[in-house]
Amino acid sequence: MITTEVRDGTGSDFRQKVTNENAALVSVVPHPDHGTPEHRTIFRQFMTSTGLAGGSRDMRVDGSTTPVEFWVPANGTKDRYISMATFLIVDAGAKLNVFGNIGALASPGCKLEYDTGTERITIADELLTNFDFFRMTNFNRPFGTGAAAYQLTNIVSTAEGYAPVLSLKDDYMPPFGIKLAAGSTQKLIFTVGADISTPSVDQFDGYCVGFELGEK
Repeated sequence: MITTEVRDGTGSDFRQKVTNENAALVSVVPHPDHGTPEHRTIFRQFMTSTGLAGGSRDMRVDGSTTPVEFWVPANGTKDRYISMATFLIVDAGAKLNVFGNIGALASPGCKLEYDTGTERITIADELLTNFDFFRMTNFNRPFGTGAAAYQLTNIVSTAEGYAPVLSLKDDYMPPFGIKLAAGSTQKLIFTVGADISTPSVDQFDGYCVGFELGEK
């Protein structure tokens, strides 16, 4: 029998351990690797009409003739991971079976897509009512009961509202969410394909949260 051993190649002389059951002792290391020379920084940005942080975040637009896109792009030098997207829909008298309180949006309503640079992957479409937004989130973070389920009060003055939270890292692309590769044309896009300008709700926007990986 030939005795062999596996050693760390960095000069530390660490050696591979074997358990009493003759199994190699390992640890789970998630990818991407967050060690040197990379590090993580928090990312948060509203989806805007220009893709830039300073662009318009107000989604109360008329997209019935020409759909209007709000999006978050890839970073030029860092990999960007979108872990969560959250939306805010506020309107006096808001209830689940309509959008805000202005009735169901005309089809095709709104949709959320991941642009890979070569194709667009639909995450959710036909978002016509407040309920449809919560269905997109797989009814994440439930609270309240009956007609008041998921409902927040006094958001804009005394108007009610909903804040559906989409966990991309848990429900769609574990463990980190959607990757927007550094220097690519990849985007997370929310499209308004209905008229939400007349009549309008009190507030409608959405933002993304995640992290970026870049060299120190």
